[in-house]
Amino acid sequence: MFRLFTQPARILRRARRFALISSLWLCCTALSATSLPASNPTLDHWVRSTLDSWDQQVQLTYPELVALTYRQAAFHNFWRDRQGEPSAAARALSYELQPWLALDHEHPYIRRYRELDQLLTQPMTDLRPRQVQAVDLLVTDLFFRFQQDLLSRYWTRYDQDQDHGITNPYERWDQFPDEVVPTDLAAVFPEWLRALNSGNLQRWVEARLASTRPVAHLYQPWRQAFDQLDALTGQPWPQVDVDLAPEQAHAQVRRLAEQLIALRDLSADYQPQLVMPPLPATPQLIEPASDFSALSVSATTQPATPESEPQIEVAEAIYLFDAPLASGLRRFQQRHALPVTGHVDEATRAALNRLPEERRRILAHNLRRLHHLPQELQARHLMINLADQQLEFIEHGERTLAMRIIIGRDGQRTPIMNQWLTSLVLNPLWNVPNSIAKDRIFPRARSNPEYLASRDYALVQGWHTPARFVNIEDLPDDAFTSGNQQYRIVQKPGRFNQLGRAKFRLSNQQAIYLHDTPYRQFFSQAQRDISAGCIRLEESARLVDALLAPSRHWTPERISETYASGEERYIRVFPRVAVYLMYWTAWVDDQGQIQWREDIYHKDQLSYSSAIQQLANPSDPPANPNPARS
Repeated sequence: MFRLFTQPARILRRARRFALISSLWLCCTALSATSLPASNPTLDHWVRSTLDSWDQQVQLTYPELVALTYRQAAFHNFWRDRQGEPSAAARALSYELQPWLALDHEHPYIRRYRELDQLLTQPMTDLRPRQVQAVDLLVTDLFFRFQQDLLSRYWTRYDQDQDHGITNPYERWDQFPDEVVPTDLAAVFPEWLRALNSGNLQRWVEARLASTRPVAHLYQPWRQAFDQLDALTGQPWPQVDVDLAPEQAHAQVRRLAEQLIALRDLSADYQPQLVMPPLPATPQLIEPASDFSALSVSATTQPATPESEPQIEVAEAIYLFDAPLASGLRRFQQRHALPVTGHVDEATRAALNRLPEERRRILAHNLRRLHHLPQELQARHLMINLADQQLEFIEHGERTLAMRIIIGRDGQRTPIMNQWLTSLVLNPLWNVPNSIAKDRIFPRARSNPEYLASRDYALVQGWHTPARFVNIEDLPDDAFTSGNQQYRIVQKPGRFNQLGRAKFRLSNQQAIYLHDTPYRQFFSQAQRDISAGCIRLEESARLVDALLAPSRHWTPERISETYASGEERYIRVFPRVAVYLMYWTAWVDDQGQIQWREDIYHKDQLSYSSAIQQLANPSDPPANPNPARS
C-alpha cells in the first residue's frame, strides 16, 4: 500500500475487507454477460492498473461495469476533481446515504455505506492524479453496490413476517400484476450506459439516485424532516424529569419550552414568563450533614468534607407554565397520539426526552419502508398505515375518505403488502378458519346441538357450488383434523356474522382482506391491534359507497336493496383500486408536521444476524428479523 495519510489508509483497509467478505455474494449476483457489451481486455487492464497505482489488493465487485462506465464518460472522474476534492456528484451521493447511515451502526451493509461515505467526503489532496482516479473507480463500484441493494429491494426484506402461511395456494391474480418487482443492475445498466454523457456526469449521477428513490411526493417532505432532526443531533438535549401543569411555576418549564421550540411545536420567538430570577451565586460552605430535601431546584452540589473548598449553590430561575406553552404541548401530544391534556405526565415526558438521534433513526427506518411502495401510486388507492391504525381512500391525489381500523394482534400481525382490491362482497359468508372451527366452534356444537343455528353457523362438505350442507350428526369423529379437512363451518349473513355486511377481497394467498365487523366498541380504543390478521373497518358502508360511486349500475338505492336481501353478492370495482398496507411510525402529514406512533410491530430495527446469513446465503431471503413475540 502507498504511504498515505492515516485516515484514507484506514478507509482503504476497511473497503478492501468488505470486498473480500462479499466475494460469495458477487458469485451469486454476477451480472449476465449477455446484457453487456463485449469485454475489452485493454479496458479491463486500464481498470486493474489504475487500481494497482493505489493498492494492488483492491478487488471490485463490478469491474466490467466500472470499465464500461468510465469509457462512456471519456475517463473523467465522477467523484473527485483533479486536486482530489469531492465533486458535486460526491456530495449528492453522500447526502443520499445519510438516512441509511442512521439505521444501524453494526449492520455489515451499513458499515459498507459508511466506508463509501468516508471515501466520498475525505479530502485526498495528497494523492497523485492516477491515485485519485483509483479512488474514483472504487467509489463507483461501491455506488453500484448501493444501487443494487435498492434495485433488488434488499432492505424491504427486514419487514417480512412469518405470522401467516399460504391458505389458498391455487388462487391466481394474473389480471392484477404486482406493482413492485425487484430487479437488478443487469436489467437497468444498458439504459444507464446509454444515458451517460461525459459532459453531464453530475446530472447522470443525480438521475440514477432519483431512479431508485421511493415515491417522490412522500419521500421529499420526509427527507426534509430527516434533515431537520439531523441538525439537532450532537447537541445537548434538555430533559424534563418532573410532571408539570398549566399555571404552575417551576424551573423546568424553561426546559419544556426549549424542547417544544426545537421540535417546532412552539414559535421560535417564544419567551417563557420569568416568575423568579436565579438567586445570586454566593459562596456557601455546605456541611456534610446538611439536609438537601428542603432545597429548591438547584445546581447539583457535592457534600463538603473538612478539606473541601466552599461550594457555590445556584438556584435556577422559576418560569410560568403559561397558555401558549400549554397550547404547544397539546400540539406535541397530538403528533404523538398521546392524550391531549396540555399536562406533562410520564408518557409525555418520555416522548419529550427522546433524543434527536433516536428520532432520526426512527424516521430513517420509515424512509427505508417507503421502498415497499411503487414509485408511482395508482390514481385510486387505499393507503393503510398499520402503525397509525388508519385507512385513507385517495382518488386522484385527494383524500375522499378516512377511518379508523383494527389490525392484527401480536403473533398474527397484518403484513406489509401492495395489493389490488379484487372484488367487493356484500352480505358475505364467513368461512371459519379451520383452527377456530376445530378448537372453538365444533366442540360447542357437539355439546349443544342448538349452538350452530343460534349463531347462524352451518356445516358444509367440500367447496362445491352450490354448497353441500350437512348435519352435525353426520360428521365423522375425525372431522376438522389434519386427516380429514373436507368439512368446514361457514357463518351466514346476519347480525352475528364476523365479517359484518361487507368484505373487501385482496390479491394475496394468505387470506388477508378488509371487512366490516359487528363489534363497534373496539374502535374507541387507542391501540387496536386485536384481530387475527385481517383489517376491520370502522365505516365499511361509507367505503362501499365511495368505491361504487363511479358506477351507474350500483346506485345507493340498489346497494341498500342488496343489503336488505341478505344474499351474498360479489361485485367487481371499476376503475380498479390498489391497496397499500404500509407501516409508518413516523411520517410527515399534509400540514408538514412529523407524526409519531408507537412501534407496535417492532419494525424500527434491523437484524444483524439476518444480514450475516444473507452474506453467506445471498440467494435466500433473510431469516424473519421480526419474530412474533411469545
